[in-house]
Amino acid sequence: MENNNWIKNGYLLEIKPVNSSNTYNLMQTTKIWAYQETWTPLKYDTYDKNGNLTMTIQIRDLKINTGIPDSEFVFEIPSEAKIIDPV
Repeated sequence: MENNNWIKNGYLLEIKPVNSSNTYNLMQTTKIWAYQETWTPLKYDTYDKNGNLTMTIQIRDLKINTGIPDSEFVFEIPSEAKIIDPV
């Protein structure tokens, strides 16, 4: 990434399978870099069973809370809906 300043204030998560299988060789380990303040994933690296980097995904220019009104997230139960198991 061009600007790695966020790495200093982030987390690196490494994901490995509990039981390694020879049937899925393309992606054995995944590393995820997440921004510390929000845990937002910003970069993914995947490695094959030999430790070779096979894919990198970088999230750039991510915009969060860009002005979508809260009314867009209000759910209204349709009048014809039947509630089977109220919580």
